[in-house]
Amino acid sequence: MDDWDAAFLKRSPMFEPLSLYAQQFEHRLDWPDLADYQRIIDAAKNSILTANGAALNVVPQAPKSNVFNQRYEPRIYLRGELQARCRDWHDLFNVLVWVTFPHSKAALNQRHYQAALPRSTIPHRTQNRSRIEDTLTLLDEGGVIVASSDEKFFQMLRDRQWKDLFWHHRAEVLEKMNVFLFGHALYQKALEPYVGVSGKAICVLVDEVFFSCTLEQKLATVDVKASALLRDQHSFNSPSDFPAFPLLGMPGWTEDNRFEQFYDNTHYFRAKPNFANSVV
Repeated sequence: MDDWDAAFLKRSPMFEPLSLYAQQFEHRLDWPDLADYQRIIDAAKNSILTANGAALNVVPQAPKSNVFNQRYEPRIYLRGELQARCRDWHDLFNVLVWVTFPHSKAALNQRHYQAALPRSTIPHRTQNRSRIEDTLTLLDEGGVIVASSDEKFFQMLRDRQWKDLFWHHRAEVLEKMNVFLFGHALYQKALEPYVGVSGKAICVLVDEVFFSCTLEQKLATVDVKASALLRDQHSFNSPSDFPAFPLLGMPGWTEDNRFEQFYDNTHYFRAKPNFANSVV
């Protein structure tokens, strides 16, 4: 989808986390530009800073560089320069995720920078990204923050007990589990969601009071909790460190999942492999 849609927030409940900032676009007739992106960042309640202390500022997309400090993640970490393109959903959503989950995005960017440092003297065109960088990118593009006061739901995710979780425990899930898209690529897919779209879960434990909080309070809480997990150098070093999350399984995220048989689609709701040392 390349055309501007000022009403994109209404397309799916998946967009709820972005609504605090994106609602200012609801009356636009055309795409926001980079100056509009910067205004969103500047209007955030707290300054958006990288883990290096640089204030986030939007700059035009530049060609790939062989100079380490001019590459995408280092430019963000060192100088706060977030490269973005106009008329592009992917980059618009990336900006919105930065203002919605600033601590988590800063933590991911710091991990990216640290993981790339050993290759800082290698020309960009000849280097191979590390497994850790690829894993961090999976989260950056396709992460889903799953907040629950009941740890059994996290285990169900790891065990891929989809029907048990989303159908048999449906009432409990609606009461004790909130899910927030984090990956900006997932938001792009949410414009036209399809059976098969999945994310990678970052599981954060919350207390019962969490569910009576406002959306703004919830987002602030999960951002701090997720960022602590993401800063841990021993976490998220491999895709096996986090479970998959089939987005359309979440109650209310598609009309189709009002019916039990929706969860019988084993091509989408795949069972956990039963061989030794399998990944989740």
